[in-house]
Amino acid sequence: MRQWAPISAADALELLSPDFRAEVVREHAVKALQNHDPDELSQYLLQLVQALRYEAADGSRLARFLVARAAEDPALAIQLHWYLFCELDDPGFGQRARALHTSLQDTLERRAGHVGLAVKDTIRRQVDLVKQLKAVIRELKSSKIKAARATERLREMVSESGPCGELTALRVPLPLDPNIVLAGIVPKECAVFKSAMLPLRLSFRIEAAPFNWRSQPLAADGSGGPGPPRGLAAAHSHHHQQHHLHQQHHTHLTRHHSPGGSPSMSSGAAAIGGGGGGSGGSGSGSGHLHSLHAPPADPLALLPSRTGIVPAPSGAGTGGPAAAVAAAIAASGGGGGASHHGHSFSHHGYGHSGEPGHTVPHGGPGLTLEGYRCWLIYKKGDDLRQDHFILQMISLMDRMLKRENLDLRLTPYKVLPTSCDDGLLEFVPSVPLSAVLAEHRTIHRFLALTQADPAGPFGLRAEAVETFVRSCAGYCVMTYILGVGDRHLDNLMLTNDGRLFHIDFGYILGNDPKPFPPPMKLCKEMIEAMGGQGSEYYKQFRMFACEAYNILRQRADLILSLFHLMAGASIEAIRVDPEKAILKLQDKFRLDFDDEAAVEWMQGLINESATALLPQLVETTHRWAQYWR
Repeated sequence: MRQWAPISAADALELLSPDFRAEVVREHAVKALQNHDPDELSQYLLQLVQALRYEAADGSRLARFLVARAAEDPALAIQLHWYLFCELDDPGFGQRARALHTSLQDTLERRAGHVGLAVKDTIRRQVDLVKQLKAVIRELKSSKIKAARATERLREMVSESGPCGELTALRVPLPLDPNIVLAGIVPKECAVFKSAMLPLRLSFRIEAAPFNWRSQPLAADGSGGPGPPRGLAAAHSHHHQQHHLHQQHHTHLTRHHSPGGSPSMSSGAAAIGGGGGGSGGSGSGSGHLHSLHAPPADPLALLPSRTGIVPAPSGAGTGGPAAAVAAAIAASGGGGGASHHGHSFSHHGYGHSGEPGHTVPHGGPGLTLEGYRCWLIYKKGDDLRQDHFILQMISLMDRMLKRENLDLRLTPYKVLPTSCDDGLLEFVPSVPLSAVLAEHRTIHRFLALTQADPAGPFGLRAEAVETFVRSCAGYCVMTYILGVGDRHLDNLMLTNDGRLFHIDFGYILGNDPKPFPPPMKLCKEMIEAMGGQGSEYYKQFRMFACEAYNILRQRADLILSLFHLMAGASIEAIRVDPEKAILKLQDKFRLDFDDEAAVEWMQGLINESATALLPQLVETTHRWAQYWR
């Protein structure tokens, strides 16, 4: 083994699959993974946790490696916690998952110092958050009230005087993305979707900077905790860590009380398959801040990611372009959606818990962004683990393409299962394609609401049209490779800037409840939005699809290895017959073709999908079924 040449991540992952049981081989794979950076390890963590199923003992080298890495990286520790937490009730794997989870907790408490204590307390707070959300759903379902009343009851429960009132003072890193710090729920901006599962759309204030693990004070009980930093020492430490950014984004802030209006903001069909209602508002009356001097061009500059971040609704004490965008989305019925890493909009005020007139650096501890919210969806009653896996693969493929300088402007929104039947989803303002066509008749008319340009193609901004073309190409290729089924216009979403994306991945690897599905979902309305089959944009669409297909074929080994490691996971499409599932996936890559033959193959699939008649009949039947439901 010591004489073997270094191996790639794909080879190391394959050596951890159920086909390799020899301990010396598996240890060699773990040793190879130790040389990879934490970001790459995070991408594969789901599969590495599943690989523990195939280890000979609970305390294997892989288990020790994962715990050791998690103790060094708070985000990785939180991710590992939730992956193990979801497996605690698994009949075959639960006992081992529990043993590793206990080891993680012990390591954070005893050997990771102050940061470890803070991470452990953060995990506790996140678990408490999910428990509260479960209690809300339980109450709503048991009361059997109508959807409109359900939203009202939700807001009552999470208000300061409600049974879940502590959520208004919550401060905890977001479970989906620990870079985002939640700074209290905004009850008046929360809503219940019109669906049998009663999913919740939740709105949280956010802080202007990531959580500073090393400057958090210990709680009275000695545990580390992400409570509000006390005194100048924490602020001073944070200031020095980000001094170069503060020099660019320094601003003076003062307290100013909110006028407190709460005009309604409509919501369209959601990414989870139903409509919903909600209203904007300032939430609690704690007040917000306006800058005395010109604020930075990008108030989100200190955040390394934008998970779930949207402009605050109109009437929440903000104004300007961000509020205008939110209003335009609402007017077009776009309040529903699954997710996107939000855009940067122009200036807004910031909130801070300091005294009136207190001056703080931009992004200082406890500084909140009142012009923005983090919107999440909480679902109870669905197993989100398959959706999480497929979205992980889409995100990974997106990274592969971007490494080759091909950005197809995808929307791999984040999903986090928190047990086998509930979880959190990132939210993006978007509209189902079915609603776009029902209300506006064409995609162009919908995009013209926010992307009009008389001098541009089809009267639209050229960038919006190109975004639509690129995203269509990316999802066509990826849903084909992954065999995503049950594609209809209710689970294709469109954002106001032209990004098309897919949601709901209940059928994969060729499984489909509809007869004779096409290789990919490419309806005539999508083609018309590109200018028709003879247009230059349609030619670009085909070119992007073929280029993406060949890039992903080059990395087929890694994708196949990740699927192989899911052989024992709770994903029926793989677990029932892992060997058949891997062969189905491998066949989609056509590894027997060279690049030129692969291009011809993809062109044929596009032609077949664009001219298929049966899917149009099935889509019409589906629309009528939805109408009469």
